[in-house]
Amino acid sequence: MRFKLILLLFIVSISAKAHVSDSLQYGVFGKLKIYQSGTAPKQLVLFISGDGGWNQGVIDMAANFVAMDAMVVGIDIRSYLKNLQKTKSACYYPAADFENLSKFIQKQYHYKNYVSPLLAGYSSGATLVYGILSQSPANTFSGAIALGFCPDIQIDKQLCTGSGLKSHPLGKGKGFYLEAITTLQEPFVALQGMQDQVCDFKTTASYLKQIPNAKLIPLQKVGHGYSVQKNWVPQLKEAFTEINVKRQTQTKNSNEEVNESQLKELPIHAISSTSNPEKPMVFLITGDGGYTSFDQAFCKELADSGMPVVALDALKYFWNEKTPASTTADVEKLISFFKSKWQRDKVILIGYSFGADAFPFIYNNLNKTMRESVNLLAMLSPATEADFEIHITDMLSLPRGKRQYDVSAEVNKIKNLKVVCIYGSEEEPEIKSEIMNPEVSFITVPGGHHYNNAYKELVNSIMQKSEK
Repeated sequence: MRFKLILLLFIVSISAKAHVSDSLQYGVFGKLKIYQSGTAPKQLVLFISGDGGWNQGVIDMAANFVAMDAMVVGIDIRSYLKNLQKTKSACYYPAADFENLSKFIQKQYHYKNYVSPLLAGYSSGATLVYGILSQSPANTFSGAIALGFCPDIQIDKQLCTGSGLKSHPLGKGKGFYLEAITTLQEPFVALQGMQDQVCDFKTTASYLKQIPNAKLIPLQKVGHGYSVQKNWVPQLKEAFTEINVKRQTQTKNSNEEVNESQLKELPIHAISSTSNPEKPMVFLITGDGGYTSFDQAFCKELADSGMPVVALDALKYFWNEKTPASTTADVEKLISFFKSKWQRDKVILIGYSFGADAFPFIYNNLNKTMRESVNLLAMLSPATEADFEIHITDMLSLPRGKRQYDVSAEVNKIKNLKVVCIYGSEEEPEIKSEIMNPEVSFITVPGGHHYNNAYKELVNSIMQKSEK
């Protein structure tokens, strides 16, 4: 009796910590519940309910994440899927919705630094988080925790392939079966009840063995209801901690080649290359989505061609407002450090989307010696205006307000440097009509904003301009 009382008090105390700090409406999600403790959270969990909606069962699950210093956004899968059905898309790409939600929440609640959110889901929500993680670019989410996972989901259209997700219909009106992905880069952890009568344990175990970075945690004395917390909460904490440790290790490894403390704080990814020491190094600034699988593959292709790369994650670096002068100071320090480390005399500057908009201002602010070491500025899909901060309107695909900086005017100021602007054939070359600088050339490559992921062709286009 005494043990039961202690357990009850423990559960009540956990639930009390997960107070609703806010409730808000957001786009296709409808009404969201926000849970956090009294301290500034260090993590963000996007938690999707099962078919029962946002009820007490998932509230109790959310409470355990809050107890581990995370803010939890509670998402009712019924509302989300209902609103999703109103869209006219040929397939569903919830990865974009959830990435935008993460950015919006972190701006709204004044996160000092942007953190990659963790996906979590129960029952049908568990299936959806698997689909989101599988279709999203690498590094968009830190991973996913699924409670009561089945690979089938009741939706009227299939999930888009994205980064590799495949699915097939189960029959008219029966939803879709999400196939096991063989290229998953982030951790997917399933907490599965061994007595689950809805999502069979053995079937789930066999399914997850096909997926890299997937882990199954068997839960004794647990069915599909997760009603007795002592039978699964310790394992939830284990999974949460494991994913966070992996994320922190990746962050540490991404800039492990930097031994200066002031540079270690910058969100960079360094990819060395020793195949051709005569070639220049590359300094790249990503788009506002951050260092995703697109940037990873592009940087790898650059490095494979003999050019080591330093990539600055724009999402994390420009999360808080910067100025051209402060950004230039950081870029100069990084270029100087890596030119010395890699023994490269020349550097190519490459900006993608948001990064392309920022680079003309950075180049024009570089010191004379540094400018003379740059032999090309490649701007991939630049816009006409720029700001040195990530904005909520960018995340919501709303009309952009007036930006502080005129990109075209800044490009026209550049002297004694070859500049190439590259657009996809499906994009509008926004700045072309405003460029009067004879040093600037334009290239159109097949595809949209990711250029059909033709990384080798993209690198070849840049190399040809650099070597002329």
